[in-house]
Amino acid sequence: MIPPSELPQSQRTALLASAGPARFKHFIGRAADCERPWGLRDATGWVALADDTGAPGFPVWPHPDYAQACATETWAGSFPAEIDIHKFTDEWLPNMAERGVSVAVFPTPSMTCPAPMRKVTKYLRKFLPFSHPLRRRALPMPLVELA
Repeated sequence: MIPPSELPQSQRTALLASAGPARFKHFIGRAADCERPWGLRDATGWVALADDTGAPGFPVWPHPDYAQACATETWAGSFPAEIDIHKFTDEWLPNMAERGVSVAVFPTPSMTCPAPMRKVTKYLRKFLPFSHPLRRRALPMPLVELA
């Protein structure tokens, strides 16, 4: 596992201003390389969000600095927490799909980036190191395609 390194301010600013597809691609590459995504927690547990229709979502980031940048307003007082990639891919994503919770990949303080569960799972598995056991396992089926 690669530890999170300091992010240059220029990289952080550029990625936070990037469009959703660029942030998604960065998230997949970094989460696979470091073998961990990041979420936000507070005293009561993991933070969550909802879209305009009220559908629940779980936000994840590729680095704790990006998560911390979103720890404002409703999430003030929350802190970045790493998520084990094994549990995230094998347990969390299928569980969230069953419960109808989408994944908000790399949201910024001003926008969200929901992604279909199957797409997140597929790309994380694809880019994990070849020797990683998750890369060789089949997806638990059926996964619910979330909008």
